[in-house]
Amino acid sequence: MGNYESIPTILSKMIEKKQTEIPVGGCYPIINLVRLIPQKFSELARQFSLHEPEYDSLFRNFIDFYNGEKSKVEFLICNEDNAPSQFRSFYVDVYVAAGRIEEALLRVKNLLPHDSIDGATYTYVQLLEESGKKIELLTFLKNLRTKNILNVTFLMKELKLESEVHNHSAAIEICKNLQKLLPHDKNVCYNKLFAYYNAGKIPDDLDELIPRAEQACISDEQIQNLFQILTSYGRENEALDFLYRKIHGCNSQNLRDFYFQIHLSRNGKFSEIIEAEKITVEDGDYIEYTEGENLPKYSFVRNGGRLSDFIGKQVGYSFQLNQGLHYLTYTLTGIHTKYFGLLREVTDDIMNNQSKAIRCFDFNDIKDNPLEGLHKVVTAYRGTDEEQYKKHINEINVQYESAKLPLFLTRLVSSISDIYNLIFGGAKIFQTPFQKFALRGIEMSDLKDLHIVLDISSLVLLHAICTKFNIEVREKFVIGQRVYDYIKENIEAIKRDSVLHTCDITAIDNLKQFVHKGSIEDHFNLINVLYSLMDWINKHCEIVVVEEYLEHSESVDNPVLETVIETMLLAQRENSFLITEDFWMQNVADSTTKINLEYFLRSEYSISAGQISEYFTALNYYGHCLTTDYIISNINARVKGNDIDYKGFLMHIEKNPYVINQVVPIAIELLGGVVSVPLIASLRDIFYTIFRGLGYELSNYIMGQLTTRPMPQLVKEIILRAYIKYVSNHLVLFANGKMADDNGLII
Repeated sequence: MGNYESIPTILSKMIEKKQTEIPVGGCYPIINLVRLIPQKFSELARQFSLHEPEYDSLFRNFIDFYNGEKSKVEFLICNEDNAPSQFRSFYVDVYVAAGRIEEALLRVKNLLPHDSIDGATYTYVQLLEESGKKIELLTFLKNLRTKNILNVTFLMKELKLESEVHNHSAAIEICKNLQKLLPHDKNVCYNKLFAYYNAGKIPDDLDELIPRAEQACISDEQIQNLFQILTSYGRENEALDFLYRKIHGCNSQNLRDFYFQIHLSRNGKFSEIIEAEKITVEDGDYIEYTEGENLPKYSFVRNGGRLSDFIGKQVGYSFQLNQGLHYLTYTLTGIHTKYFGLLREVTDDIMNNQSKAIRCFDFNDIKDNPLEGLHKVVTAYRGTDEEQYKKHINEINVQYESAKLPLFLTRLVSSISDIYNLIFGGAKIFQTPFQKFALRGIEMSDLKDLHIVLDISSLVLLHAICTKFNIEVREKFVIGQRVYDYIKENIEAIKRDSVLHTCDITAIDNLKQFVHKGSIEDHFNLINVLYSLMDWINKHCEIVVVEEYLEHSESVDNPVLETVIETMLLAQRENSFLITEDFWMQNVADSTTKINLEYFLRSEYSISAGQISEYFTALNYYGHCLTTDYIISNINARVKGNDIDYKGFLMHIEKNPYVINQVVPIAIELLGGVVSVPLIASLRDIFYTIFRGLGYELSNYIMGQLTTRPMPQLVKEIILRAYIKYVSNHLVLFANGKMADDNGLII
């Protein structure tokens, strides 16, 4: 404020000398004073007038505007064209007050300096932030940095934005620049470590960064990140000591829960360190001792404390303390580190249900009937009773089948193991038939020169199929950086997790062929598959940072959904198309060219449609290309009364009604042999299901095509009866005022 104190003094002297008429060039500092502190300087400013009477009214209206009279906005905007250059910078505030941010941005942009930072720069950045223009803001900040115009505030803003889009290379460069400006700043050191860790690199000044970063004022999540960083560099002891100090420096149950979980981690080094027994007691150790003939007690040992005689001693040592009327014998029975002491404290918290993340039950929860009690424990832990849980899952499945939820969220998944289990397990996955794509006029020849984008569903499945059928893909696929990081983060999470990640029996059977040797018998070791997947990605995929994600990041808090959005944005780029197994993405991303993996493999590789179809059928895919053998085997099973999964077979048919091109010749062939009532009924069911899957309009069109094809009379009659049954049902429902969807199904 020192610069502004001299200007008011000069203005006061001018008033004393009655020199209050000034040229238009002198109005800027006066208006600027009012803009900064209106309550102090507005009356002073009003005592001045301009030599040029045509601008004096504009001058006074600006004083009133900055004094809070927003009614002056319209007048100022109307007179902008005639305003001299001295008023230009103030018009930014006028348009902001009018709510016309785009015009304010345009005006402040014209005021920006080329090779430096001034007030206009800060205003421009602030307006971009307030208007949510994250991509423009990132571009502007990046441009400043590339010009070597370095500012701590702007670099931190750019770092946050680049972190949102997982641009690790840019984050590293930003942190290097921040370190130039703040070489010893602890939070800068943490950010640099984190950027290098995310990029899978090691900074040259690692040993200097770590001790500074450990002293930074960081959140619980950042503390866990730094713990993981230290662990990744093989510094388990240092990581554990850092976490111990942070837990004792705050009252965070999240960190205490995290400590309990890393103790149970499959990284046995942590449990070894925590549970290590010592030979000799040192100051600060956690000991087990008896007091007289009482049960064992536990305590930390402090120099000068009641138990300090134990310091320097080994298990079995005893000493006596005078208790007044008698002596009490203290005997050392166990020596542990401070880490074990913290573990006991944390365990007590969990036993007393202090933790929100880890639930503890005891025999009182089970009560008299063990089975009933255990059932109550499970339902209480799940948060709902069994019927509500089933209803909830069914509702979610219905939402997925109508393309209202992504595949990954139908089970509310949050980890890659759930995604594997969903795709290769028992869940039903609905796939848009590839014949549908052909009907839309999409041919693989049109896609040869385009970028092939994979989402997680197609990425996971393509890797499995390539491994199973020994396919060496020629293309360089494209995935988002967030997808890559999501898989990498899951590997780290599984390495820390206390429970061996396994999939169900179906998943094991489908994926055994590419589980690495040495995995635990009768278990599917997911982490080996993830390592294999990462190798495949590094060989066959280009990993792309998607800056467009910034426009959607505010409303997303699910890591799986983040990858879905990133992938859709990537696929919407020019000359790109998406391969996805996700029915939701196939239906909602209208602006994206999409095909499914089956269509891509059949069009591009020598692998037969039959092999692909059999594999997809085994994986519970509905709507994929069905083989002739599969259809005939299900018809024969029905005819013989062996129709255990016939409803599932019909659902496959309904989701892929274009299979009619295969069913017609199948019907002709089967009816050329022994004709039976069950065979006719089975074929009629199939044709009825096909018409229902096609919907009313397409069924009329297909039926018109079929009438022109030569075929036996019995086949024609079966098709006609099925068609009449479908149309009758459809018209009855329509007449009753019920809506029908595109497949002729009641909503």
